[in-house]
Amino acid sequence: VKDVSLSFGGVKAITNASFSILTHEIKAIIGPNGAGKSSMLNCINGIYKPQVGSVIYKGKEILLPRKEFKLLSLLASKPKKYLREKKFWKKFGVVM
Repeated sequence: VKDVSLSFGGVKAITNASFSILTHEIKAIIGPNGAGKSSMLNCINGIYKPQVGSVIYKGKEILLPRKEFKLLSLLASKPKKYLREKKFWKKFGVVM
């Protein structure tokens, strides 16, 4: 994530956010309500396109949702619902 900014109307959801995540690394996005956490995740998973900056995955800018990001987005939104559903995982090619 490099210099990402996103606004809705006149409301700035994200301003110049930058960070990287290495293979096998886990990071968290924390903050109070309205801080832009969901907006950042939606930029990462390709649901939103930042007005400024870019999100790079495996050397390519994310322009459309990818299967992997959709999976992460769904898991983040309702982990208890999806973690135990075999049908859900099968859609993404994961055999349990």
